[in-house]
Amino acid sequence: MNTGRLSIRYARAAYEYAAENGEEERLYREMITLEEQFVAFPSLSRVMKDPTVSPAEKIRLLETAAGIEVCDSFRKVVSLIVDHHREMIVRRIALMYQDYYRQSKGLTIARLTLAHKMPEGLAEKIQALLSTQTGKQVDIEIRTDESIIGGFVLQVESLRLDASVKRSLTRLKQKFAEANKDNIA
Repeated sequence: MNTGRLSIRYARAAYEYAAENGEEERLYREMITLEEQFVAFPSLSRVMKDPTVSPAEKIRLLETAAGIEVCDSFRKVVSLIVDHHREMIVRRIALMYQDYYRQSKGLTIARLTLAHKMPEGLAEKIQALLSTQTGKQVDIEIRTDESIIGGFVLQVESLRLDASVKRSLTRLKQKFAEANKDNIA
């Protein structure tokens, strides 16, 4: 079974179904939440593979993981996935749905990692600048990671800009090591 192709087919069908019902954006948000739950609770994947858990329980668990009140499209899609015994790839389907939705809507995601909390209002300015540069609507995800010490790391599609202090220190350390190696030889 080619799970990549299969998950893309399910994601595309889910998008088309949700779009017919005007719920594609809501389904997008619910798929994001669902995927986040798979990351937060790795046991969720094990439950989806467990044959002793009934299909109804799996559906109820997936609906709960996606939010308090899920849309009808989410219910239908999850029921279809579980009825066809594809629950073991539901996380991948959620990821593919997100990709398909963004592609269909001309959206891109920018991930900005900072060492500390961003000043108020700066995210909107960065988002506007990135939208202008990419020609797409940009959703920005901001994370904090104290290990980068300072500066930032920006990922937009396949472009990665690492302007962190941690990266600068690593490069400086490498240059010193190379200089020492040359002096020893």
